[in-house]
Amino acid sequence: MLIEVSKNKYGGILVLTDDGFAASFKNGRWLDGIHFDASDQMDNHSLVPDSEAKKIYKQAKEALRKQSVVA
Repeated sequence: MLIEVSKNKYGGILVLTDDGFAASFKNGRWLDGIHFDASDQMDNHSLVPDSEAKKIYKQAKEALRKQSVVA
């Protein structure tokens, strides 16, 4: 599975995978889907190394799973 993770200078994180998973870390919480606009993504985000991307992907999946159980 291809995992792409980018971070911005404000603490935001975007996680995308080739199977269609998308998650955003914004304002201190994980959100399902993409919650950054295209210009922010292009101007302010930079890719993280693959080893870090896998860890962040797992964190995002777990956080969203826990949120869906609570909701």
